[in-house]
Amino acid sequence: MGFAYDSFVAKEEFEQVSGVHKTEAILYSMVLSREQMKKYSDITGYSDEKYRLLYGEHPEYFDSIVEKYKYGVKSYKEQCDKLADSSCSEFEYTDNGFKASYSNTSSDNLLFFSIPYSDGFSAEINGEPVEIEKVNYGFMAVRVPGYTDCEIVFTYETPGFWTGVKISLCALTAFAVYLCIVICFSRRKRRRQQR
Repeated sequence: MGFAYDSFVAKEEFEQVSGVHKTEAILYSMVLSREQMKKYSDITGYSDEKYRLLYGEHPEYFDSIVEKYKYGVKSYKEQCDKLADSSCSEFEYTDNGFKASYSNTSSDNLLFFSIPYSDGFSAEINGEPVEIEKVNYGFMAVRVPGYTDCEIVFTYETPGFWTGVKISLCALTAFAVYLCIVICFSRRKRRRQQR
């Protein structure tokens, strides 16, 4: 679990891969949105000039690395071994998420986790909060600092849980106040009737 790619492509670029090879092709490069490619340009190598054709009038003329991918059993195994070499040394599920250890022996990179993205996740690396990116059409990645041993902790909290608890408590309080008012009025009414 948790590995680093050395190649990144924009979604529009990845769409050029034929349907039968998409599952193999995703082993070669992390798929990001154009905004993510720009945001992490120091990692992805994105520049407006380099991607001018892809986002211009003739995207079919864009020279993409996806055209250089090789498919087959041997290529598949080689790529899997390469990704395994760049994976976390430890991975463990916790009660409310998971944690991993990763030794980054190169410059900053995006570390990919094949766990579905959810707004309920938050992440920390070495105790510092980090942003979680939605990559590869629905999975998670975080930026790991270069040449650093990283302790990564993902924590899940159901989105809206505490808001729901607050609303429930407010509703319960309002109901309790309503019951008190009803009981007080009922007692007063009985007293008047008894007189």
